[in-house]
Amino acid sequence: SNPLYLEPTGYEATMTCYAYDDLKSWRSIYPEDVFEDQFRKLCDKWAEGLVLLQQELGDPVENPCELNVMAHSAYSLYKSCLNQIRFYRARARQDKATMLQMAKEEIVCAEKMLSMMKLNSTIGFEAANHYYFSKGQLREKILNCHDVIARLEA
Repeated sequence: SNPLYLEPTGYEATMTCYAYDDLKSWRSIYPEDVFEDQFRKLCDKWAEGLVLLQQELGDPVENPCELNVMAHSAYSLYKSCLNQIRFYRARARQDKATMLQMAKEEIVCAEKMLSMMKLNSTIGFEAANHYYFSKGQLREKILNCHDVIARLEA
């Protein structure tokens, strides 16, 4: 549910809940390219696993067993992380085409996560924070991405 920012916020990510656009804190000791590549590898392999899972269990909407729903939800989280890494690296290079592509992909991730949350109400819940993200925050993320897209295309 982390919004995209067209301009650097200067805010530091917090331990939980607020990531902002603080790529430096996210990556810790890892160089940006290594950090991005590790998330890319994770997403690529996870996507391969989802294909196998779908062959066995079908679509999570049609077969909302916990494994199916959680596997698709986890992929959306990882893919969103990768999209945001790519978005902020592209922002630093003033690469509007990549920023635009990542904003569009973020809409897909948020919509997928919303559909998974409808199937399992525990998604987004974290005991210390209650809801780490909610359906409303995901809807806000979608609106944010549409706004970012409109501004980039202007």
